[in-house]
Parts: sequence; C-alpha cells; structure tokens
Amino acid sequence: MTLPLFPAQTARPGRPAKRNASRRTPARTTRALQGALFSLAVSAALPLQVQAQNAPATVQTEQGYDIPAGPLDAALNRFARAAGVNISYDAALIEGAVTRGLSGSYSVSNGLAALLAGSGIGAIPQAGGGYVLRKVSTAGTDDAAVASLREITVTGTRETAWSPVNGYIARRSATATKTDTPILETPQSISVVTRDQIEIQGARRLEEALTYTPGVSIGTYGSNPEQDYIFLRGFHSPIFLDGTRQYRDYVVGAQMGVEPYGLERIDVLRGPSSVLYGQIAPGGVVNQVSKRPTDQTLREIQVTAGHPDRKQAAFDFSGRADEQGRVLYRLTGLGRAADGQMDYQGDDRLFLAPSLTWQPDDATRLTLFGQYQRDRDALRPIPLPADGTLYPSAHGKIPRNRFLGEPGFDAFERDQFSIGYEFEHQFNDTWSIAQNLRYSYVDQLENVSLMAYDYGSFTLDGRTVDRTGWHDVNKISMLGIDNQLHAKFNTGSLSHKALLGLDYSRSRSDWFFASATLDPIDAFNPVYGSPIGPFEPGISELKKARQIGVYVQDQIAWERWRLTLGGRYDWAQGDTIDRLYGGTSRQKDEDFTGRVGLTYVFDNGLAPYASYSTSFEPEIGLDGQGDPFKPTTAKQYEIGIKYQPKGQDSLITISAFDLTRQNILTRDPNPPANNPWAQIQTGEARVRGMEIEAKLNLERGLDIIGSYTYLDSEITQSNNDDLGKPLYFTPRHQFALWANYSLHSGPLAGLGLGAGVRYRGKAWGSSYEIEVPSHTVMDAALTYDFGKANARWQGLSLAINARNLLDKAYLSNCSYWEGCFYGEGRTVSATLKYKW
Repeated sequence: MTLPLFPAQTARPGRPAKRNASRRTPARTTRALQGALFSLAVSAALPLQVQAQNAPATVQTEQGYDIPAGPLDAALNRFARAAGVNISYDAALIEGAVTRGLSGSYSVSNGLAALLAGSGIGAIPQAGGGYVLRKVSTAGTDDAAVASLREITVTGTRETAWSPVNGYIARRSATATKTDTPILETPQSISVVTRDQIEIQGARRLEEALTYTPGVSIGTYGSNPEQDYIFLRGFHSPIFLDGTRQYRDYVVGAQMGVEPYGLERIDVLRGPSSVLYGQIAPGGVVNQVSKRPTDQTLREIQVTAGHPDRKQAAFDFSGRADEQGRVLYRLTGLGRAADGQMDYQGDDRLFLAPSLTWQPDDATRLTLFGQYQRDRDALRPIPLPADGTLYPSAHGKIPRNRFLGEPGFDAFERDQFSIGYEFEHQFNDTWSIAQNLRYSYVDQLENVSLMAYDYGSFTLDGRTVDRTGWHDVNKISMLGIDNQLHAKFNTGSLSHKALLGLDYSRSRSDWFFASATLDPIDAFNPVYGSPIGPFEPGISELKKARQIGVYVQDQIAWERWRLTLGGRYDWAQGDTIDRLYGGTSRQKDEDFTGRVGLTYVFDNGLAPYASYSTSFEPEIGLDGQGDPFKPTTAKQYEIGIKYQPKGQDSLITISAFDLTRQNILTRDPNPPANNPWAQIQTGEARVRGMEIEAKLNLERGLDIIGSYTYLDSEITQSNNDDLGKPLYFTPRHQFALWANYSLHSGPLAGLGLGAGVRYRGKAWGSSYEIEVPSHTVMDAALTYDFGKANARWQGLSLAINARNLLDKAYLSNCSYWEGCFYGEGRTVSATLKYKW
C-alpha cells in the first residue's frame, strides 16, 4: 500500500421531458455510463511507468514525539508523517504487533528503534533514503522468504500547503497568507477539509464537504445539485480555485460548477480577507485546491452505486512521464448518471481534469491545469408553499419529492472549461517569483417553473399554486492572474518572509432572461401539461468587470513570536450594458484594506493569536439621486488559540470575533417621486461569535472531528422591517460531531465504522417572514480495506456512506414570498475502489 503525498445552448418551451418521476430513461443512463467507462478505458491504456520510490534523505536531527502504546501499524503511520520519512514493510510482518509507544526527543533512526523495541523487527536504512523493516535475523529465520513478500510503503514526505494530507488533519496552508505557512502560526481562523475526510464522509458536493466545518451555513435552497450556496459568519462566501476567483452571481444564479473528486483539499478561511484577494464579502473565503501531478505512481479506479438512483465511475492516474522525473502528469475523470431528491430532477455529470508539471531543474516548476465539466438535469429545487410543509394543512402533507414545475419545460444544462498554470522560480536562497493564471468559461441554460411570489391562489383554496416560468441563458467568462515576488531574509534577530503582489481579474457575463405564465397547479395532486408562453423578454444585459490590486505582506518571526502585517490597494470598474431598454452604466471603486496579526507559539504546541482585518465589496447600482453606491466595507477583531500537541496528529482551534459590515443598502425614507423603491447606504450589520474545531487522531484507530459555532448576528441600522433581527440563514447555534474507528489487527482488521451528528439551530428565512425550525440529522459510514486481511488484495477497499441516515424531514429555508425548501433526505452510496 502506498499513501501518496502529493456556442450558446438553448432549450425550447415544450421540449420533451428527459426524466420521469420514478426512474431515468434506460437509454440515457446507458449512454452516460458508456461515456464514463470509455474515458476510464482510454485512461487505463495510457503508458504508465512504475517508478522506484524516490524517498527523501533521512533526517537525523532530533525532534519531539508523543506516540501512545498500541498497534504497531498505526504507530508507524504517525511516526512516518511526523518524521517525514518513508518506511516499507510487509503487512504480515507486523500483523498483531504492538508497540510501547514513543515519548521524547529522538533522531529518526533512534526513534524507529525505540518504537520497534521488543517486536523482533529491525529498521534497515536504504541508500536512497527511508527504511525497510525486516525480521531481526535469528537462527532459522528465512530472510529471503520475508524479502519476497509484497511490501507496504508508509510515505511520510513532509506536508506542504498544496500536497495531499494523510488523514483528516492538515498542518500547513497557503490560503491565509499565499505562502506555505503552518496553520499554527496563522493569525486567523482556518479549517482544512482533506481528501480523506471528503471520502470517508461520502461528500458528493462542496456543500456536503463543509457540513462539519465551523462558521459555515449551507443548504440554503435544500437539496440543490445546481450550485452551492455557502455562508461564512453570516455572509455569502466567494469560492476560489487554487487561489483564483471563480465567477458567481447570486442575482443571475450562475456560477462555475465544482466536482469534489478533482480536489485535493478545501481550505476555509474565516473573516475579512480582502488584503490578499481584493473585493469580497467579509465572511471569509472557500479555496479549493486541485489535485496535482505526483512524483510517485498513483493509479485509482472506483465505481459507485447509490440511492436515489446513482451510477458513477471515476479514475485518477498520476506519476512520472520520463525516467528522470522532470515531467509529471495527472489525469482525473468522472462520469455520473443520477437522480435528484425531487421528481424529474437529475445530477448527470462528465468531468475530466488533466494536469502536467514540468520541472527542468530544482529551482523551476511549471504546472499546467485543464478542466472540462458537463452537467445535465441538475434542476434547482422548486419552492413549495409553507402550508403543507412547515405548517399543517387540511389537505395533508406535501411530499418531499413533489415537483410543481413542467416536465416538458424545466431543464438545466451547463458546459464549462478552464485552463491555467502555476509557475515558480527560485533565484537564490532569498528571492523567488510565482505567477498563477486561470481562464474559465461557462455556458449555462436554465428553464424553471416557480411558485408565484405573491402566494396567489394558494391562499384562496389551500392547494392551488400560481406559477411563472423563467428562461435563463448565461455565458460567463473569468480571467485571473496573480504575480508574486517572495523574499526570505533576516534583519538582525528578525526573520522575514516578505510578499509583494500584483493581481488582475476580468469577468464578462452575458445574460438573457424571459418569463411566461403557466397555469396554476394543485400542490397535492399535480397534473402536468400546462401551455407555456408567450415568453416576454425581461433582461438582456452584458456585464463587464475589472479589478487590479497591489498588495504587500511581511511575516516576521522573532523567537516564539510571529507577526503578520499586510496592506492592499484595489481599483475596480464595472460596466453594465442594457441591450433591451438601452443605456450603459459605469461604476468605479477603489479602497485600501489591511490586516495585522500576532501569534505566540509555545513549545508545547499552544499558539494564542490576535488579529484585525478589513474588507470591501462593490455595491452595483444607483441611489435615488442617480449617484453610484459606495462599496460595502467591513472590519473584524479576532482572538483565538490553537493547539497542536508535539508528536501528535491533532489540532484544536478556538476563536472569538467581532465583525461589522457598513454601507449596506436599505430603503430610502424620503425617496424621489420618480423612484419610490430607491435605496440608500445607511445599513449596518454586526456578527459576534465563537467557533470551536477539534480534529483528533487518537490511539487505537479512533479519529474525531468536532465543531461548534455560536453566531450572535444583528442588523443594527436599517430603514427596513429587519432592524434588530439576525441575519437571514444565520442560526445562533450549530454543532457537528464525527467519529471514525478503524481496526488494524485481529480477525476484523481493515474494518472501519463512522458516525456523525449535525445540528442547526433555528434561523430566519430569506424574507424575514418565517423563522425556520432547528433540525438534527445523523450520518454514517462503513469501510473495509481488503488488504488488511489478505496482502493479495492490497489497494482494494469498499466504502458505504449514508447521509441523513434516519431520513429526517426538515426545511432548510422558508418564506411566504419565496416559498419553502426541504432539506436533503437520506442518501446512500457504495463505492468500490482499487489503488495500485
């Protein structure tokens, strides 16, 4: 076993339905699976060279370890990661073996010897680095037979901010500083969802991957395969990919899609972060880190089946393309044919992500990224009335799978691709440069039938819903480039890690929107086939936006103190061309943002910190006098403490913060006669809270993830009816706990059991009419590593995951104006994976 590190499409009203309420059409399922299996076969046929492990040189400096007594294989995994060394051994050699543990400061060789003491096993250093475990030679021992057995390699290459992480606990991140920095030394709250966590919890979407992360609110529009709505500390969160901004427009409803199988990790940085990323909301940043080519050979295929009807195949291949290892490749792909929770809703996807790394010398590296994604039938959930969902109805309960749209009309199609690169060059021990670039394009069509916002006829008879139809076409593109100059130097007793950056982004959104009337429908006994139309164009506009920013940051180390200083100035411009009614508007904004943070790192792994940060975000539009709005601004004070015990694979973070956002739009109390809906920027909102996250790798195969979020939010200034209320979609309390237990020895070796519980407190719906009740759901996982029982099956594993195990029916959002949305029901999936 190896643990590796590292043209517009249109749909016409009245088109035939692609999916019936009970199951998908067999021909369509077959074609989707054929496409996935064809991609899998082509990838498997690529020339993959099996290369010798290129283990790093053994480090003989002493460091502290605290590894408890217990199964030897678990202890070896922990030791390899802490020491950054490769250890190879045969599974049968250590089966059932235990260790007395390791506590204190040791070199790598002495630490291994102490760990193996009394086991009859010795560690033999290798010429290229690393160790091989062998039975200590005694009379009658057949070393040749032992050497001929298939070996397990525990890879302990030191972690970087972009490399794979073995387990749930990352130690480094670049999202908060744009440099490879220990999380313990980062003066801001940050969480990392690793690849292993995504897989063990069976996350199928970005929202699902973040359900156990503090400060995050998800599920705004229920079980929604179309797109991810993520709130951090009460505000919409921007989504980045490898540090570059991904387009999303909450008004238009268009965004770049996300396939979690293509991600190595997900970093969640909480709090204002404009100092590095420019114009963004103050709640924080979600940064997805793509899988990258690896020096070690990686081969993985997997197939998944699940409920609701879900068939999926995926592959991931990586390694050297030449003998010297100067060129590395990776090819990741996925094909899926699936149903959604709602009738006539699907979740079909084809995903392909090639990447290539060229490193002509030890000082230069260029990585090229490509990505293509095709989504079909991922309809947004259709809103349902409050009576019959949240409130009782004389006509009964509206079921969770109820579809109030039109099967011959409702549709979703999205095609997207992105290309980009990361380049870095080290001039000497002091100076280096880096440049990241990514271009993305999305072509999206959506036809959707919605409940009329006036709640219409339903109020008359309690069962009939007025409807309207939307026809939405979006073509969006995004270009982002980030230039960085890095310097590492000393001034007296101070060590500096300085960063000077210049970034530029440009986006273009071409949006056409039309609406039509549909006949009302009975929510309790729907009859489909309503005539649709005629369509009336409502919006046809072209939006262009540009931003350029200059930023500087210095991370200063003195003894145990870590000081982070940063400042940035941005210039932003937005143009809107109204092609339906004529006219062009232009808006220019500029602002300075900054951050200062201080951390003290104790020898025992405790690290208290304090920070102050600011952010800004342009507000598009004009006030009643015709003047453009100013950007919304925010400031935050945060204090916290992080704890990462020396020699242990655990991380605990506790943070408390006070976040205020100004210049929020609110109703103009004295609007001009020609604009009764005019707004002014006198609104303000404040969020005070606390977040706790614990990720623990305990002895004897027990892993725990726990989080708690307390958000005391309030709209402190407003001319609207929301004055004094909390922010919508922002519960005061959230709690999540996940535990996973793996057996490493005995007759059940390889078996793993996982269980989780998630609680979300009550929260106001989108229009402050209804307070949505709290809910609690449970998740579960069962895994089995066949190689633990028999070395011939090394690399084969099975994972069965269930989300909302007890099929709890709850509402994630509800209002009379926008309708109500059921949360995610029970989903079950089984994934068979083989790695070699």
